[in-house]
This record gives sequence, C-alpha cells and structure tokens, in this order.
Amino acid sequence: MKNSKHLLVSMLILSAILLGACNLATGESDENAAATAIAGTAAAIFTHAAETAAPPALLTPTPASTEESVLSVEEQLNQIDQALNQFLLGNIAYNVPERMRVDEIITLELLLNPSAPQEELSEQISAKGEVESAIIEITPRMKVELRAEDAEAFEIQAIHDNAEQLIGSTHTTRWAWLVKAKKEGTQNLILTVYRLIKYEEVKDWREVKSYQTDIAVEITLGQRIKSLDWKWVIPTIITAILIPALWRWTDNKKRAGIS
Repeated sequence: MKNSKHLLVSMLILSAILLGACNLATGESDENAAATAIAGTAAAIFTHAAETAAPPALLTPTPASTEESVLSVEEQLNQIDQALNQFLLGNIAYNVPERMRVDEIITLELLLNPSAPQEELSEQISAKGEVESAIIEITPRMKVELRAEDAEAFEIQAIHDNAEQLIGSTHTTRWAWLVKAKKEGTQNLILTVYRLIKYEEVKDWREVKSYQTDIAVEITLGQRIKSLDWKWVIPTIITAILIPALWRWTDNKKRAGIS
C-alpha cells in the first residue's frame, strides 16, 4: 500500500514536468490549460488510491475475560467447604436444674467466652443448679436455643435480646431463659448451640450445630404435694372425713331411739 502511494505521487510530479516542458516547446503560456491537466492527473491518482485502499476496520466488542466467568459447581462447593471449616475453639458454661416443683420458675443461663478458662467462666454463672462446661467450635456470630422435649412440660421465656449474638475475643456473651415446670415426672430440656456461617453475599446465614445436650429435670410426687395450696386442701380432707362420720352417728342414734 505504501509503495503504491509513492508511485502515484511520482506520476503526478512527472506529469507536471512534462506538461510544463510541452508548453515551453510550443510557446503556449496558457496557465489554465496547465492547471486543468494537473487537476485531471490528480483526480485520476486519487480515484485509483480510493479503489485500491483497504476497507476500514470494523470495531468488534472485546470478549469477556475468562477470569470473570462463573465458577463451576465444584469450585463453589469447595469454597463453601472452606467457609464451613473456618472456626475457633471457645468455652461455654451453663447451669443444670436437677429438680423443680410444679409451677416453680428457675433461670437457666449459658455463658460463652473464647479466652476465659472454663473454671473462671463457671464462676460467673449466677443461676442455681450444678454448672456444666464444655469446649465448642465458635464463629464471630453464634446462636443458642432452649426448648422442651415435651412442649406441655415447660414454659420457656427468653430474657436475652436475640438468640443470635456477636462474639468478641475477650468479652463474655450471655443467653438466659425463665423456665417454669408444668408437668410431673422426669422431663427433658434441650440446649443447642449453633455457629453461624455466611458465604459471600448470601442473605441467609448457615446454622451449624456446635453443641447439644439434654437436661433432665425431675419433678417428684412429694414436690407436687408441696406445691399444693393447703388452705384449700385441709378443709376438703376434714369435710370428707367428718361427713361419713356424721352420717354414721345420725344412723346409730335413730336405731337407738327405735329400740
């Protein structure tokens, strides 16, 4: 292409020289004729250049980078596995009520601290009952639930703000519930601790069970009797004893009068 342009320019210059020489030889001095000849030659050159020029390049969109392509299912699962396997170990302590009276209300609390020793954490439990402790897997966000195995056996009311709480590296986090016994016998409370995992921008958190235990609470017959309102029970018992005795006394008196 470049050689063709050079050739056309050379032809233009050569044509101008030849026309000038012809005019001198014939004695002609018509400038218009010379200009017309040069213009014709230039037009021919430009026409030839336009016909031989390469067509303009078309702009095509650049394909997306392969690095931005969607991850395969296997790659996504591997990333989720990595997220699920990220945790630290921390200590928990909680109180265990072994016996309750019907309609009695106790407080059950659980404390969690990643850095406090188990003995130190157990001493912070203020609710009554034997204190249990354990080492569990923890994440920056944890969830604890307490429920009854038999829904009719207990009334449970949470007294913490939220079952899900943020965990600090040195701060003690507390969950607590008011538990009211409603049914006689040996009843179970189920205490469950979850660590919460979030994968990228997924809205919902994944719950992973970190710890679970059954708390058996015994409500004996003797405790049930103690829970009765005796100001109503005693008069009822006395009446049940006296009425039959009164009937027998009246019956015996009638028989004595007849005889």
